[in-house]
Amino acid sequence: MALARASLRGFGRKLWTKYTHCLEQRPIATQAGTSALLWGAGDIAAQLIEDKLKDRPHGNSAVGASCTSHTGHTSEDAIISSSSSGSSGSSSVSCRRTAVQAAFAALVWAPAAHHWYLALDRCVGSFMQSGTRRFVAAKLGLEFTVLHPIFLTAFFSIVGLANGQSVDEIQAQLQHDFWPSLAIEWSFWLPVDVALFSFVPARHQLLMINCGCFVESIVLSFIKENGISWVGVEQWLRVETLAGAIPAPA
Repeated sequence: MALARASLRGFGRKLWTKYTHCLEQRPIATQAGTSALLWGAGDIAAQLIEDKLKDRPHGNSAVGASCTSHTGHTSEDAIISSSSSGSSGSSSVSCRRTAVQAAFAALVWAPAAHHWYLALDRCVGSFMQSGTRRFVAAKLGLEFTVLHPIFLTAFFSIVGLANGQSVDEIQAQLQHDFWPSLAIEWSFWLPVDVALFSFVPARHQLLMINCGCFVESIVLSFIKENGISWVGVEQWLRVETLAGAIPAPA
């Protein structure tokens, strides 16, 4: 057992050393690769969650109807589709949808985030001492008011266009889903970013953020495909105890 743990630690050190070397030699390409891998895995996880929801009572109507109304997909284009009758329960994962998410992460998110976090560290560090509370608060303020709104707009727009949505459909989803999605972003990233900006060097921040983005990509992929469906979100997060206590969004 001890030998296995030692071997695992040794493998982990070698992997980290290799990653650090690649990051130094080809920073954007390395971050694009890790981003694509994690975002692709997150999208597959989102599709599997959608599949489980459709197997629940009333899950199909909650998720499926929302998918049609917010993304414009017909039942033939459904991202998770039954390959036979409902009794079989078999389904397929859309490789195109996963490829679009991975491509967005690699071609848009990774290079933009690479330059953003380096510039953010230099900008705030030029007039505040690194690691102080004011330093972290300033970075959080810029992150939440600049990066997150721009990122969400780009995500809904670019992924929507790549999946065949019209401009009108994208605008309709932004009007309906943007602010709830931004609230979810802020709630999730606040504690993560506080720890990140306090303890992680700027060049490794995107890797740590991409690990968080695995969770975020599941949420955003689900929302992008289904919209903010109050019933669907309740089922997904299993907050049935709040049903009726919180008014559904208009």
